[in-house]
Amino acid sequence: MKKVVLVVALLGVGSLTAQESQKEKLIIEKGTWNVGGNLSFRVSKNDNNDASQIRENENTSISFFPNVGYAVGKNIITGLGLGYGYSKSEILSANEGAINNFTSNDSRTFTIAPYIRGYFPLGEKLAFYTQGEVGFSKTKNTSDDENNNMVINERKNNSYFIGIRPGITYFVSKKLALETGIGFLGYTKTDSELKSDSGTFDQSGKASNFNFSLNSSDLLFGLSYYF
Repeated sequence: MKKVVLVVALLGVGSLTAQESQKEKLIIEKGTWNVGGNLSFRVSKNDNNDASQIRENENTSISFFPNVGYAVGKNIITGLGLGYGYSKSEILSANEGAINNFTSNDSRTFTIAPYIRGYFPLGEKLAFYTQGEVGFSKTKNTSDDENNNMVINERKNNSYFIGIRPGITYFVSKKLALETGIGFLGYTKTDSELKSDSGTFDQSGKASNFNFSLNSSDLLFGLSYYF
């Protein structure tokens, strides 16, 4: 499914490029401001029931990433992105009508990411862009396991990242554009800390990774207003 979404997106870009190729090229003039962002919301529920056992899994997530930018040169914008993400999952299992386990997990993430973006016009309304960004995100995750003496675990992650994000901008009007990020190439370093209210363990750790991704989980759709 991820590959199908990506292929459809690329085919759409190819079609738009063909239509725009004979027209004037897009220019974002120095001194132009733009504000935009993307919003996502998802709810899912899975039930696996039989005559004696019940297992339910509910997931909710929402994220909002606004940004503001300023053109320091022709087709070059520098800006700042801010982000907030929240997710919650609950898993319940029961046997013969009696609940034998219930776990929940809450996660909140705050992100700040300055960036610089260069546009490569493909037509009068269409442009490919590459965006270089550095940033910091802070995540707090709390899990509650009622089957394990009401143990509550709390994990905190501080992540630092640097990377490149390619994308596409298409102007549906003179000032309003649809924008899609289509992947990510970057390096991330994370410091983590885990605490339990039971006092049984405290842990800390460090992790780093370099990744390149082109799949539907990295497709970011949004609107941007240029003025």
